[in-house]
Amino acid sequence: MIKKLLILLLLGSLHACAAPIVRDDRYGKSVGALSISCEKPYRLARNCDSVSLATGISEIQGKVFQHSGNEAGDVIFITERQDSFSSMTASAWERAWVFYGIKDPVDLEIESIFRIVESVFANNQIKIQRIIPVDMLLSVYGYFLELDKPGYHILEQQYSAPR
Repeated sequence: MIKKLLILLLLGSLHACAAPIVRDDRYGKSVGALSISCEKPYRLARNCDSVSLATGISEIQGKVFQHSGNEAGDVIFITERQDSFSSMTASAWERAWVFYGIKDPVDLEIESIFRIVESVFANNQIKIQRIIPVDMLLSVYGYFLELDKPGYHILEQQYSAPR
């Protein structure tokens, strides 16, 4: 029984979010989470380390997330907060619920975070020019955001959260 449940969860996490919800003309080809680093596909000089890729933490509208950015502040990586095994397990359950139709994919945590960050930038007259999904196990792990002007300082200064 437990073996079947684990298989179903794995299948749900592999299939549920095979494509990101965010889709418009800014959407670029996705990159795999295992192929990215602080040096590629962008040089992330701010709040990046080789283990977590995003060490900056912000909270906006009750959503806590991690981020890193390039030196100029016009390329940003965002992802769900990866602070514990339980948060990763909850994320896997969430994807399984989408797979079985219990939860709408638009309600996934990373999609909520993306929309909140997008609105913060829009309120500061900053446009997201390109969106690059980062995939892990065929689901969206995070996003690289290319901005039309520097905006990383907004996450760092106005929405910084305790570690």
